[in-house]
Amino acid sequence: MRLENTHHDAPSACPATAPKLETLEDAQRFLQEVLHFADELERWEAIEQVCAQFDCEALVEYLLPFLNDPHPLVRVNAIDALEGIPQLQIDVHLLGLAIADDDWLVRGWAVMALGSTDYPWLEPFLWKVYHRDPSHYVKISALGALLAHGVSEAYPLLERYLFSPHYLFVIKAAHALEDSVDVLEREMLEALEGVLRERLAHWSAASVVEALEPCLKAVRARLEEA
Repeated sequence: MRLENTHHDAPSACPATAPKLETLEDAQRFLQEVLHFADELERWEAIEQVCAQFDCEALVEYLLPFLNDPHPLVRVNAIDALEGIPQLQIDVHLLGLAIADDDWLVRGWAVMALGSTDYPWLEPFLWKVYHRDPSHYVKISALGALLAHGVSEAYPLLERYLFSPHYLFVIKAAHALEDSVDVLEREMLEALEGVLRERLAHWSAASVVEALEPCLKAVRARLEEA
């Protein structure tokens, strides 16, 4: 998943945190130690380093505690590490974060991670999140997950965010639409192509253009295939 440029600034690079980790047991022990690191940047970096070297599925037990980390970006990093691993205990934690976390970025990432699952209750749950969560970032996350599952009713609601005056919502919506072009019908793709052209003419901010252009490129490619 992508971390849009939000006021939750990503931790700046910090010196290498992890000692030399040669075995899975080394990684497990290190993650247990990391839980007690006082610096949230070191905790964030440690998850990055360990997951770059080892299969996260073999470390679930040791990554789950980071979902309760006091710092939201550490929780987001743990969600990212655990996403897509088919274990009920992970999804139960994600449900709790999606509903009750006090940080909108964490709730949004938890919703997106749940979007990669296929539970029968997922669609009504995502609609409930869309209607009830006060954060537009989380609402867009829910709509993106719905659209990725082929729920076409989410498309016009998601497209509407491309017209938001808030650049973050435009970027977030563009990413969600780009990720779902394969499930859009031709009529939707043609409409979206026109909207994206208009929005690109409207925006000059590089961060927005860099989100809209790949989305338009994906739409064009899909139209050529259809």
